[in-house]
Amino acid sequence: MNKKIKRDIGKFQATSEDGKIFTIIINQVFLIDEAFQQTPQEIPSIKSYTTIDGLTVNPKRNNQYEILQTGQILTRV
Repeated sequence: MNKKIKRDIGKFQATSEDGKIFTIIINQVFLIDEAFQQTPQEIPSIKSYTTIDGLTVNPKRNNQYEILQTGQILTRV
């Protein structure tokens, strides 16, 4: 496993306490297993979350997320 691919695997909307709507992108890293004389396989790995404009989002609990750069708490709609 020497290669990695990062893909957008989904998106959803979340709102801040002041009513602003954010689009959250779900990214996932896939490790590529290229065993000799076998079809390469993608192995799912780490997921990450960002806003559509590139801010890092940390999942909390109960459908809540935090934008790390601003400290804003968002709720998934």
